[in-house]
Amino acid sequence: MAEQWEFDEDITITNVVCTGNVRCNVDLRRITLLNYNVEFRNSRVTIKLRKPKVTANIWSNGKIVCFGAPSAMEAQTGLRRVARIVQRAGYDVKLCPMRICNVCACYGAPFQIKLSAFANHYKHLVSYEPEISSAVIYKILELDLKATLQIYATGNIIILAPNIASAEKAAAKIYHMVLDDFRRNLTPEQKEMRAKKRVLAQQRRISL
Repeated sequence: MAEQWEFDEDITITNVVCTGNVRCNVDLRRITLLNYNVEFRNSRVTIKLRKPKVTANIWSNGKIVCFGAPSAMEAQTGLRRVARIVQRAGYDVKLCPMRICNVCACYGAPFQIKLSAFANHYKHLVSYEPEISSAVIYKILELDLKATLQIYATGNIIILAPNIASAEKAAAKIYHMVLDDFRRNLTPEQKEMRAKKRVLAQQRRISL
């Protein structure tokens, strides 16, 4: 019986970058003196939070950029915590709605990829310099989808996109581009190893 292949939308978000603004001017030195895990450098304050585990940069005009969150919800929680830190320093904070500006995600295809053949076939769309990097770089610049993908022969794919929905669509697109002509099936041992790695990764995410 032929093996059936269906796209699994289980991508792993590794970093959500979001921006916000507290709508007031901020004395960065005051923020630095009143808080721990804070660094004042290059006209901005960097704050490292423990829960959620995110890092935030604050500028004197009230702009905040949070990064390192593994989900949009944790990014928003981190942004609100930073706004609260500014508020406790004595400022009249009015946090504007969060805007996600970048997402980094990982997707593991259930097969390996014939990378050289794929790069040759799509040479008008991709960049591949094996003497410099082991990954094919594929930039999707379509009207309704923009993303940059780093594609490895192992089937691992790193996706940079403006939002989570775009990252999921990019994973589905590359999956179907590779499936028929550039797929190299895994051995039973490789499948077992991947399954173990996925379980360990899920356990680590739960423990964070």
